[in-house]
Amino acid sequence: MAKVFEDIKLGDKYVTPARTIELADIINFAGLTGDWNPLHTNKEHAEKIFGGRIAHGLLTLSVISGLSARGGILSDTEENIIAFLGIKELKFLNPVMSGDTIYLEEEVINKKETKKADRGIISISWLVKNQKDDKIMVGEANIMIKRK
Repeated sequence: MAKVFEDIKLGDKYVTPARTIELADIINFAGLTGDWNPLHTNKEHAEKIFGGRIAHGLLTLSVISGLSARGGILSDTEENIIAFLGIKELKFLNPVMSGDTIYLEEEVINKKETKKADRGIISISWLVKNQKDDKIMVGEANIMIKRK
């Protein structure tokens, strides 16, 4: 049975499965979004600045959303999610290079009831790391989920 607000405790921690970001992911994301910035799509240009092509920050954010749904806090709540409310203090600390493998460390840092008895809001800290344990991205997600 999927978790609801009451099942989630402050301090709950999860580490998601990992995923490798391939060049095809970067090019497909550029095509999907129309963001053809040369840092993502021009090998020579990107090598001068970062030593290679980098993933879009929003591609990284999209991938970790999926990782969380597959094996993080949200994987046990997906039937009960009402709304993704936003991200606080999102910061990109290091680039994700083509070929990097990333994963997400999550922790429940806040819970609050709402005026409506059928829902509550959880706040989750996000820390994205790569295969070398470099910190890639941090932020705080706010999710509205069902209550008992």
